[in-house]
Amino acid sequence: MMKTLPTIVALALASAAPLALADNNCDVNLDANFSLKNNHIVFSNDHHELYQISDDNELIIDSKVVDLSSSQRATVDAFATGIRDSVPQVRTVAIEGVNIAIEGVNLAFNGLLGEGNDVSEELTYELTEIREQLARKLDSETGIYIGSNEEVAEDILGEDFEQRFEQVLESAIEKSMGSLLMAVGREMMFSGGDMEAFETRMEDFGQNIESQMEARAETLEQAADELCQALVTIDELEDDMQDAIPQLKDIDVLHIHGHRHNDI
Repeated sequence: MMKTLPTIVALALASAAPLALADNNCDVNLDANFSLKNNHIVFSNDHHELYQISDDNELIIDSKVVDLSSSQRATVDAFATGIRDSVPQVRTVAIEGVNIAIEGVNLAFNGLLGEGNDVSEELTYELTEIREQLARKLDSETGIYIGSNEEVAEDILGEDFEQRFEQVLESAIEKSMGSLLMAVGREMMFSGGDMEAFETRMEDFGQNIESQMEARAETLEQAADELCQALVTIDELEDDMQDAIPQLKDIDVLHIHGHRHNDI
């Protein structure tokens, strides 16, 4: 009977897997600190500011507005607009990932333990906290800040995200071990003690959850792919700014690689 518990845990974790789509879809790394507030963009390192783009797309370096040609301004406009437009996309993908994780966890454990079980409640509480953290972290009106030399997703979710989630999962399962064993025993009784029939019931249970989650997960995956391409385009626009504006020649802060399929 105990051998079936890892299967149940794996099922619950698989239900939460869509949460990873937003950060696994792209490697987004910064070689500078980034902040965005009220459409004002600032890149800086630990010692000084590298450059700003104001809310009306003026390029500011060393506290001075850079005089730009029309083509240079068009490139800066496109770069700044891309950054501002990507923020709500990142927010939507990240929060939807958490919502899917919450739904998957509840489908898995409520199906085994019934409504109001401790595992579902604890995981839902923790994931809801993460969702609220994401909403606050990605609010461009109150201000967004992401540190340098970090993966952006890790900075947004917090370095301890995976450990935090695993600890909550382990604690909730430990507290509910008796209920889980009873649920497994009940499922075996329904199968008449036939292990093959029991495994089939568990597979059917997993497939039912998977089919319920599949449509939302596919929609999220598509949104994540579109976001990845938008971020890659922003990185390319930064390269264009470096080529077009001498003052930015040696300032390369964005490094974005898509890897769901091949690197973009």
